[in-house]
Amino acid sequence: WGNARLGQLGNGTTIGASAPVQVKGITTAVSVHAHDDSTCAVLQDGTAMCWGENPVGELGEGSVFTTGVPGSVVGY
Repeated sequence: WGNARLGQLGNGTTIGASAPVQVKGITTAVSVHAHDDSTCAVLQDGTAMCWGENPVGELGEGSVFTTGVPGSVVGY
């Protein structure tokens, strides 16, 4: 829940929410790190996915594009 202006909720929209929302494609998260403009989750299989603002590649998925849906972190 919270602000989604940069897709940081991970539900594919830029519409904020006052209650938790389901992140697209993630059902096995064991850990989540939410920052002001981006979010990452570690999954049960040991992989990681991130979404939100990405101007300098901080999401680790190989691009510099902001995204509202999770992308796999390369090499994690």
